[in-house]
Amino acid sequence: MLTDSKVDQLAPAMAETQAAASSDRRRARRRSVFLRASIYPIDGFGDARIRDGSATGLMGETDLELVIGQTLHLTIDEQNYYAGKVRWILDRRFGVDVPQALAMFGQQTCHVDYGSDIAHLPRAPRVRLDQAARLLVGRPPRPAIVRNLSEYGMLLDTSPGLKPGQILVVRIGNAPLLYGRTQWSKDGRIGFRTQQPVPAPAAASAPN
Repeated sequence: MLTDSKVDQLAPAMAETQAAASSDRRRARRRSVFLRASIYPIDGFGDARIRDGSATGLMGETDLELVIGQTLHLTIDEQNYYAGKVRWILDRRFGVDVPQALAMFGQQTCHVDYGSDIAHLPRAPRVRLDQAARLLVGRPPRPAIVRNLSEYGMLLDTSPGLKPGQILVVRIGNAPLLYGRTQWSKDGRIGFRTQQPVPAPAAASAPN
């Protein structure tokens, strides 16, 4: 049985061991990288109802104020996020260009119908949908460099202005979009905590 005096004697060694183990875990989980990325600061959220889709876009309804040409992000499960560009707006309805749009609903992508008539305009067949979605809107993207990477976070160099608590969507190359929050910010360098694990395509780009 350990007495109080023995515990006092062992405490410094235990603390040193724990600190070393913690440091080892940090080194094992975080990898130094140099990856180009785009950061999308998110300032607003809105609910939407997606009514139909095609190989190239979606049509939906929302009360959120949108602007033609703006980039927005969509999710139907709060885990996977898709980037699109607003193409048109009519009252509550909107159209958004989203590459491989039907994939987010588990639907097969329809091939574009180019037709045989020279006057025929290429058109992607549309599929009727009735799906709730979440829209994320914000400021234009800013370039960034990922300096290190872990399973649920990263360190990025970017232009100053992002504050702790800022919601972000981050794209690294062609990897799936990452949703999360700025943990800290200093002189254009930020710590970003992701909601979902960093996808394999991004992690695979990191050197061992």
